[in-house]
Amino acid sequence: MQFRRLLLKIMLVSLAAAAFIGAMGVMLGEAAWAGRFAGSALLTGFAALVAMGVLKAWEKDASPTASVMAMGLVVVEFLISQALIWVPQSANRYTNYRLEGQLFGTFWLLLLTVGPACAIVRMMERSRASMRAAGPIGLSAAGAVMVLTLLGVWLPSVSFLEERLWGWAFFAGMCGLLAMVSSVGEGFPPRGWWRWAGTGLAIVAWGWASLRIFFVSRDWFGHESTTDHKLVFSAMIAAGTIGFVNVLLAIAIKSSQRWLRIGTSVVGLLAGLALLASVWSERQPFDDEGFNRLAAALSIPAGCGAIGMLVLAKLNRKIDGPPPAPINMDRLKITCPHCHNNIEQPMGVSECEHCHLQFSLRIIEPRCHVCDYVLLDLKSDNCPECGTKVTLTQTAAG
Repeated sequence: MQFRRLLLKIMLVSLAAAAFIGAMGVMLGEAAWAGRFAGSALLTGFAALVAMGVLKAWEKDASPTASVMAMGLVVVEFLISQALIWVPQSANRYTNYRLEGQLFGTFWLLLLTVGPACAIVRMMERSRASMRAAGPIGLSAAGAVMVLTLLGVWLPSVSFLEERLWGWAFFAGMCGLLAMVSSVGEGFPPRGWWRWAGTGLAIVAWGWASLRIFFVSRDWFGHESTTDHKLVFSAMIAAGTIGFVNVLLAIAIKSSQRWLRIGTSVVGLLAGLALLASVWSERQPFDDEGFNRLAAALSIPAGCGAIGMLVLAKLNRKIDGPPPAPINMDRLKITCPHCHNNIEQPMGVSECEHCHLQFSLRIIEPRCHVCDYVLLDLKSDNCPECGTKVTLTQTAAG
């Protein structure tokens, strides 16, 4: 709380300094230097505001790793922003443009890779079971994209390598995302080989595209399409369709609302088939206007159905009430089975103060083995958070 107050003071002072310096610069005709100082102060205030939000999220829920990553991202992005404002100007205009472009590119690359990585880590900390396969896949893809794109930005301009790095990064990001969404909930009901099929197709597409970029053509999109292009795009479309259906299965809705899931899944599958037809119907992928329109038309109700499921899941939680609070108990009142005296014993190993009979006590909260939701006072056979069917054995094991 004290650190948040300090950040609040920094934000207010920075905003006041930006306003004063900006106004004085305009009045004195020193717009260039005043603009730099005012911009630097304004960025400081904005960084303090974002850092306050990260700290508040950290205090609100237990996601320490994700919060540390987010705070590190804020600091690094703040330093890059300041460097963009104060980068020294050299006599070589090309050098200035290149350095500014590298810093600007690094700013956005870190935001678009580390930001999603923070979200993935947070999901892993909140639901370790359902993200045990998807989490590492997503983090690996984000790391690969970050490394490849940073190399493409900062390495000297070598056309042989630079274009290949960007191509590898593109397919690493796209195929990594498809593999991650296909593997969400892997190992838990509903089980199915199709999850690994989606992940495998995405990995195969990335590997095949990477090999072709390295050995055949460094510019994937700048040459005439071949069968390799169509095979890679087909694998990505199939993986994306499987991932879409898998995400729909992960959204917790009531049994009476499952018609929406079934209908949305069918429409999503039809959209995927239309895209596959567009890939193979013409010489160039996606050149068939009819199938492209059909895929776009089907994607609209599929997306709306998915959004509707998310809204229903949120409303169902509000109607059912907040989840029960976790048990926080360090002592338990029991009757000694030997001397029959009523005693109060601490958790762990203890003994009866009357007959010295020893006890080993512990309390196990019933939790969903998929999403770790507390199942105290459960009135049905399904987890209210993810909809998984639960049993006493599963909750005790979890």
